Amino acid sequence: MFDSNDIQTSIFHGSEQQLEYAELCTALFESTLLDIAKQDNLDTVRIQRKLAGLSYHVKNAAYKLLTTENPMEVDIHNASWQLKQPKKCPGKPYLTEDAVEWYMKHSCYGLPVPVLIMDFEHIYPELDSIDIMDLTNGRIHLNKNNWISLIAQEETQPVLQNKQQQLVILQKPSKAVMTSACCGHRWSHKGITHPRKLSLRELLLSTTIHWKNFRFPV
Repeated sequence: MFDSNDIQTSIFHGSEQQLEYAELCTALFESTLLDIAKQDNLDTVRIQRKLAGLSYHVKNAAYKLLTTENPMEVDIHNASWQLKQPKKCPGKPYLTEDAVEWYMKHSCYGLPVPVLIMDFEHIYPELDSIDIMDLTNGRIHLNKNNWISLIAQEETQPVLQNKQQQLVILQKPSKAVMTSACCGHRWSHKGITHPRKLSLRELLLSTTIHWKNFRFPV
């Protein structure tokens, strides 16, 4: 297990690289602390646990964001991935037969996968990961979004019943969907809207994507 405290001196030898690493760490600390402060369901013990491991996770994320090869660029000031946003959301508002076939064949524990989030205001792809597989019964469990059925849906856009409702639709991984999820791209009924900020968990998850075929190397 590597020591995150040694990353700066052992990996980033140039002054510019060390400055980028330091700025990225600062941006990640500020962003994550703000996220913790906004959570109203945390007791003292849970807050202490989050803060205790924060330094390690921030340094780990900063290192991976600066060294992981992918189609995007890192914004060190905002701790985010950057890539030009397409005019339309690349996701499908229903679970396709192609996606079902892909997950039945390639699902594995820890695999980063995209889901499409739809609510009254926005539509956007989001990264999640598989933590339980029940392929016999045609379903997988995601770390954040719980159980997802692997039964294909009709090619019709679902209707939201109320403003509090949020629909989660599993997507087949593709470069367009995965990059938009990593960059926080969002759309409204008017078109492109302001991107959302990814959590530290999502940023770390983005560094585990295998961009050649979106599967874990065997």
